[in-house]
Amino acid sequence: MTNSLLGLQIGAILFSIFMIYITFMFWKKQEYGNFIYLIFFGAWISIIVFALFPAILDPLLEGLQFKRRLDFYLMAGVFFCVSIMVYCVYVVKQMQQKVEDLVRAKAQDNYEQEEFADAFNYYNDLSKKPIKSFEAIS
Repeated sequence: MTNSLLGLQIGAILFSIFMIYITFMFWKKQEYGNFIYLIFFGAWISIIVFALFPAILDPLLEGLQFKRRLDFYLMAGVFFCVSIMVYCVYVVKQMQQKVEDLVRAKAQDNYEQEEFADAFNYYNDLSKKPIKSFEAIS
């Protein structure tokens, strides 16, 4: 049991270090804002701390009446994933609204340009028609 726990701890630490690097690279490329970077960085650091010192959580686990640490880790992971999912839905809806506004503005511009072009062509066509002179009419 101790060997598998030690392997799990090493795996969690290596994974967290790798994810800190990936998160930092996304932040450096400005694909993540400061807020998202701090959330992810805090999550990876907390995984490292809890993997190194799992007994830190014992008072919290007793208060929340969890029987095992793994149950707590699973619940925390589910809560984290759901919160990230809700945030992604929020960002997608914002982006969808911006794209819709952009398309609406572009369509309005195209419509106005077509109206102008139609009016211009109408008057241009009128100017090309020969005008009957009064002499030809009489």
